[in-house]
Amino acid sequence: LRLADEKVLDLDRPLSEYLSRPLPEYPDYADLAAEPRCSRITARMVLSHTAGFPNWRWQTKDGKLKILFDPGTRFSYSGEGYRYLQFVVENLTRKGLDELAREKVFGPLGMERSSYLWQPRFEGELALDLAGIPPAFQSKIRTEANAAGSLLTTAADYGLFLLAAMEGKNLRPGTRAGMLK
Repeated sequence: LRLADEKVLDLDRPLSEYLSRPLPEYPDYADLAAEPRCSRITARMVLSHTAGFPNWRWQTKDGKLKILFDPGTRFSYSGEGYRYLQFVVENLTRKGLDELAREKVFGPLGMERSSYLWQPRFEGELALDLAGIPPAFQSKIRTEANAAGSLLTTAADYGLFLLAAMEGKNLRPGTRAGMLK
């Protein structure tokens, strides 16, 4: 939302328009080669879980990424959607998720114990439930930033975030209103 306020990202512009080549030409999105609906997905759809993606591709019968319904027509929680938005934002800004989060959220809010990547300073202070996560993905949880699943934080830091979100801190009033709509 901060990027939208800064006019870096338009919440209603198709995310594929921010990329230098068609989405299916990127290896992680090759499964969508025959899927024209991917060109309609916007950041607003991703943020409201209406993009049409499954939660995770590995949870589908064939393990492939697909669009399950027309984007914008219904709600279905999707970690894949958040990963797609992360991919676009990282390409657009030329910064990784953790760097952006520190710059736009963690730093301004004083969230000193939060990161999307493992930090040695967290050693001995982590509780992580890996039940239900395939072994192949378990090793990535703390080493690869994932907008849908790698946030490491404390209750105090998360409280700072929740208060800021409810107050619309560091957001324009219209952006806050849209977030709560």
